[in-house]
Amino acid sequence: MKRLCRKQKYGVVALAVLFIALTFVLLKPVALPPSVSVDVLGYTNRVGPYALLAITNRSASAIRLDLTCLVSYSPGQGPGPHRVTSVEAHIFRMTRLLPQEGFVQEVFVFPAPRSEWQVEYRAAYSSAWLETRRFAENWLPKRIQASQYLLTSKAWRKFGTEWFACPP
Repeated sequence: MKRLCRKQKYGVVALAVLFIALTFVLLKPVALPPSVSVDVLGYTNRVGPYALLAITNRSASAIRLDLTCLVSYSPGQGPGPHRVTSVEAHIFRMTRLLPQEGFVQEVFVFPAPRSEWQVEYRAAYSSAWLETRRFAENWLPKRIQASQYLLTSKAWRKFGTEWFACPP
C-alpha cells in the first residue's frame, strides 16, 4: 500500500474540513424572518387618492425588498377572513434597506365605500451569497429553455399589512 505524501494529507484534511463546514452551513436552523414595519401616514389627493406608506427595516441587519408589492382589495369590512376581489401591482422605489432605515412610498388606493385594502410584499435578508443566488435563479431559466426545474429561493418571506378602510 502506498503512503500518502504530506501535500496529499493536507489536501484530504482540507476537504474534510470543507465538508464539515458546508454541512453546518446547510443544516443550520432557519433564521428569524426580517422585521419590516409598514405604517399608513395618510392619504393625498394628487391625481387620485394615494396612500403614503412609511416602510422601515426593524431588523439588526440589511434587508432586500422584492421590487413589486401588491395591493389587494376586499369588498367587506370586519375582523373575519377577507375575500380578495382585485389586486394591483406597485413598484417600490427602494429595495435595499440598512438597519433602522426607511422610506416613504406612495401607493394608489382605489376609492370605494365600505371596502378595505392591504399591501403584500416580500422581504429577505441581504448578503452577497443571497444576491448571487437570486441572480442565478433569474438568469438560468432565461438562458436555458429546456430547464424543467426552476430554482426557488426560500430566503424570501411574504408579509402583509393589516386591512385598512378605502378612502371615500
